[in-house]
Amino acid sequence: TELGIVAVGLAAGARHVMSRQRPAAALFATGCQRMMYGILFLMSILLYRNYFYHASANNALGHFTLVIVASAIGYGSAAVITPMASSRLTAASLITILLAMAGVVAGPLGATFSQVPFLVISFALGLAAQGVAITATTIIQQEVDDGFRGRVFSFYDMLFNVPFVIGAAVSAAFMPLDGKSYPLVAEAGGGYLLAAVAYALLSRQRPAGGPSPSSPPTASPSAAAQRSSS
Repeated sequence: TELGIVAVGLAAGARHVMSRQRPAAALFATGCQRMMYGILFLMSILLYRNYFYHASANNALGHFTLVIVASAIGYGSAAVITPMASSRLTAASLITILLAMAGVVAGPLGATFSQVPFLVISFALGLAAQGVAITATTIIQQEVDDGFRGRVFSFYDMLFNVPFVIGAAVSAAFMPLDGKSYPLVAEAGGGYLLAAVAYALLSRQRPAGGPSPSSPPTASPSAAAQRSSS
């Protein structure tokens, strides 16, 4: 019975947010970037364990820790950069730029299959992931009715985590044991770029009489950062 109540609540939150263009587009961007992140995260694990340091699990773990640190720095930087960027850019423009940046960095640098470029990728993807999360949270806070906000954020949290697992799980079927796969790097980099283009188009489409997509966000990105980090 309790699970049924939760499912009904999630479905109600999903219907509500999908009826609103900007929040729905923001959720789309969040799901896409998390799926690409899952692919590259699994690839990084396999590369460090079976390609860079296949002879020593301890060395692999030690150096992979640097990848986690670089990603964490990217996440932390987003909490500082996103509010400043939001004062100059619309929410839609910021999400589009972050997704495009992730694709431009992940594709060419990922194809090198070298450790330093992967540290740069980790930082860039951490920055993009948290920046998109903060901005998407701001959009949801602005445009979702108070009575649905809790259910919408539950649905948002599900979209933040489930695509990550799906991306890693599906790519595992096609990824070599050493993680070195040019097609999957191209897919991840191209996926970010396609998500940027699709989001830009979706965020511009407005129902008749709806507010302009160029309207600047009014919710505090700093408050959104606190919500998305949780």
